[in-house]
Amino acid sequence: MPEDTKALKYSGGNLDLLGEVLWHQPDAEGRGFAKIYCTLLTIRPSQCSPMRCSLFVTVVFVSMASTALMAQELPRERPHAFDVSYGFYPVLQISSKINSTGGWGSPWERESIRSIGAINVGYSLDVSKRMQIGVTCSYLNIKEVYVSRSPGYSHEYRLEQITSWAMMPEVSYKWYDKKDGQVYSSLLMGVDVREESIKENARVELSETIRLKELAYQVTVLGAKVGNTRGVFVELGFGYAGYGIGGVFLKL
Repeated sequence: MPEDTKALKYSGGNLDLLGEVLWHQPDAEGRGFAKIYCTLLTIRPSQCSPMRCSLFVTVVFVSMASTALMAQELPRERPHAFDVSYGFYPVLQISSKINSTGGWGSPWERESIRSIGAINVGYSLDVSKRMQIGVTCSYLNIKEVYVSRSPGYSHEYRLEQITSWAMMPEVSYKWYDKKDGQVYSSLLMGVDVREESIKENARVELSETIRLKELAYQVTVLGAKVGNTRGVFVELGFGYAGYGIGGVFLKL
């Protein structure tokens, strides 16, 4: 652990202090501390009451404790991280499965629904030992194919497609943070830019596209990372990025 030594000299009405401060720089864990070595301490009893002497010693030790505490809150030497992940069952995919066009009384019957799940790319920055901020972008594509229920019109079809791009700033709190990994919870909230297209090959041709913006969110109830500068991670939560997420990360 790197060290930095500085001379310390104090002279007051009742105390003379001569020594040095040895400062240990923070390591990869963000730990650092200071030590004060006193080589000469002179107290003149005639001018120093017990209260004043005890107050001076208290100030010295409080300063040392504060320095050590602040050092423990420093972020890691590699505070920047990038990650790529896959999200299972994002909220839009579940909503599409439940809210089908081919419901009761509809002339359409759903033949298939295809979704690649959510593809997520993220960046994060350690701002302290426990806190982390960043941003995550999620991509989702859903295709639904319907066929006509009307007798003699089985050749008619309806195609619905949803393409979603969500950008969500995030805040994370790390419950556990060591070299071997992390355990954390996160809250993400941003905007979803979505495009919904409908195309029908029926007695009346139909082709339309709707573009809209909505609130995007993701709540990570519990996440875990394994590895120091690179590794894998899994998350359990709900939202636009998926109910279950797995991916890889790299710290720079």
